[in-house]
Amino acid sequence: MDDYPGVLPADWQERYEEFLGRPLVRDAIASDCADAFFKEYPRVMNGPPPFIDDPPPVERSRVALVSTAGIHLPGMAPFRSQGLLGDTGMRRLALQPLGDFWISHGHYDEGPVRSDQNVLWPAERLQELVGAGEIGSLAQHGYSIDGYCTDAMGLIRLAGEGIWRGMRSEGVEIALLVPV
Repeated sequence: MDDYPGVLPADWQERYEEFLGRPLVRDAIASDCADAFFKEYPRVMNGPPPFIDDPPPVERSRVALVSTAGIHLPGMAPFRSQGLLGDTGMRRLALQPLGDFWISHGHYDEGPVRSDQNVLWPAERLQELVGAGEIGSLAQHGYSIDGYCTDAMGLIRLAGEGIWRGMRSEGVEIALLVPV
């Protein structure tokens, strides 16, 4: 299998480590003060996608889903969303309606997603699109990460590589990212 191409700008890790070493940031982490923490956060600026140059038409593509909602099923470990650093893990879920599910993100209003899980995990809508011929097929699995994670490098190294390998093994050509 190809090597995982997870990349960030060359200087991001250095900027992030310098950021974490600042007294104001250390104090913000200790006191869980998000305003002070995110004021100076070294945001990642995305460039062109590194994975595929010429994707096939959507109506012939295999599609997967990645949600940043921090969802997991009963029996799965919850995301560690406490504090400002977040969780760099992922949960692999069958790409179908969830039934019972848990949210361990903790940083958004769960009301709308509890009334319609398609807001955070649109498996039903994707199945409808397959039925209508709008997309080719669905992967067997989708992925949930905790969108409240400030360690972009850790997220790419841990969750990103696991998601990439899972999608590669299922022949996924397009991923739908559902941010929360």
